[in-house]
Amino acid sequence: MWYTLLLALQQHLQAQDALSGVVVRIGDSEDVPSVTTLVLLRGANQTDHRSRNKRGKQTLYVEAWVNSEIDRASDAATESLDGYVQLAALETSLIDALHLFGQQPNVVSGYHIRATIKPIEPDGDAFRPYVASRVEIELEYTKINV
Repeated sequence: MWYTLLLALQQHLQAQDALSGVVVRIGDSEDVPSVTTLVLLRGANQTDHRSRNKRGKQTLYVEAWVNSEIDRASDAATESLDGYVQLAALETSLIDALHLFGQQPNVVSGYHIRATIKPIEPDGDAFRPYVASRVEIELEYTKINV
């Protein structure tokens, strides 16, 4: 189920006008992204075994990456904040898109999906000139009775 949810989230994010031009990929099989990128990762899964996989919870992570050397401000005083400005804008668009994914009636492969967005975690500027954050989302899924 986790891969099906990752694919559905990828398609949803790629369809958002506010995220046009942003690379959206599944998995972290590459180096730190050099362009504005959203990386979708799987987390823990909790299935209600009593219901025979009819409902459960899946944690997914979305990493938001920007390169602070791209469109660097000419003013030295604001230069170090440039990556933060880009990341803040990307996070805003991402959170808006995640709210749409999880709040509107959403059906993925015969399951109703509901998302809860958890706090955003910074990367601690460990990869300068790239800056990133990580958003955890918990998806609750329930099989539609047919």
